[in-house]
Amino acid sequence: MKILGISVSDRKFGNSDLLVKETLLGAKEAGAEVDFIRLTDYKILPCEGCINCVIKKTECIFRDKDDSMKLYRKITEYDGLVLGSPTYILGVPGILKMWLDRGMAYMYGIGRPNSGKPAVAIGVAGVEGWEAFTLPQMATFLLSLGYHIVDQFIAHAQGPGEILLNDKILERAHRAGKSIVEGKDMPYEKVCPSCGQNMFRFVDHNTIECAVCGTKGRFVVKDGLPTVDWFYIERRWGDEDIVEHFEHKILPSVPRFLKNRHKIKELRRKYLDTI
Repeated sequence: MKILGISVSDRKFGNSDLLVKETLLGAKEAGAEVDFIRLTDYKILPCEGCINCVIKKTECIFRDKDDSMKLYRKITEYDGLVLGSPTYILGVPGILKMWLDRGMAYMYGIGRPNSGKPAVAIGVAGVEGWEAFTLPQMATFLLSLGYHIVDQFIAHAQGPGEILLNDKILERAHRAGKSIVEGKDMPYEKVCPSCGQNMFRFVDHNTIECAVCGTKGRFVVKDGLPTVDWFYIERRWGDEDIVEHFEHKILPSVPRFLKNRHKIKELRRKYLDTI
């Protein structure tokens, strides 16, 4: 079994690098071959929104301009993934989001070669309570590619390398690495029963919806305590659901646009000379 660790940090031997490597040590101890790369060592350009990868079912047509497709091809060579990221202003660094946006080819265009593979998401934050979007954004990246998240957690550390003073977190990371190899889910707290995230929006006065996967639930009282009754489990990130999303919601927009493009061109004339 081969496991790849990816750190999203721009700081070499920072807390994200170290936690990913500790997780890889756990995987190696369990018998896996391991490799480590840093996303910031590669050139990742933003998605241009052309959706050629979806329409033509191919890799990004700009694949020769940067390293994004090379990296997507690389991760398909591994049986599991460890993703570690620092927190920048409540969420992940922009380079991870840019790489995610460039990955529609590996969500739908050429299929999902990583579907079902195990993954671990590790977020690092300097101040507790200031990491609201970090794990949901990391999970979105992994789930969109079809990975099964066996563990995810936030570690708190500020100075470079301070995480090495936290034996409990290091042990957690080490055990997570073993879990990838052993095919076991770690007993992390799963708030959403579908994707495990803790980010929701109110649909109405007592109905909430998971922002990551769309699972819905209602607030109820059981045994005198408030809880959530989950009545709709969304499978947004399943293989069949991804295909349905692109084929029934994205691709139909192409002929509609082509039919209306001349009208749109005329309507936009008044904006040509605006500031």
